[in-house]
Amino acid sequence: MEYASLDEATREIDLFLGAVRAAGGGFAECFMTAASPGIIATTMLDAWYGSHERYVRALARQIRR
Repeated sequence: MEYASLDEATREIDLFLGAVRAAGGGFAECFMTAASPGIIATTMLDAWYGSHERYVRALARQIRR
């Protein structure tokens, strides 16, 4: 499992940060939510790794990017 490109994620982050700036600040901090590897593993079934642990670890590596 590997991303071919992070372009879509980068665009989404840029859109989010633009919305934060457009809101005029006033936030103590901002954050984007993300699904955990365990949650993703329940909806995207393992077709390659052969064990739940290896699959969740592979998901975590890719999500970290």
